[in-house]
Amino acid sequence: MDLIITKQVSRFARNVLDSLNYIFMLRKLDPPVGVYFETEKLNTLDKSSNMVITVLSLVAQSESGRSPTV
Repeated sequence: MDLIITKQVSRFARNVLDSLNYIFMLRKLDPPVGVYFETEKLNTLDKSSNMVITVLSLVAQSESGRSPTV
């Protein structure tokens, strides 16, 4: 497996730390595994998407009713 496809960042994880940890762990595998978010057209293997994914993860967390932990 080299790519996980999911509809939105908010469907991947509801907690920003979980989301970033999973992305980091998948990226560290050999070969790296990316996550592609269809709605946002973002691929975690593209390092330029890190900030956008972080912000969208924070929004997803706030929408789920949990307080931010970052």
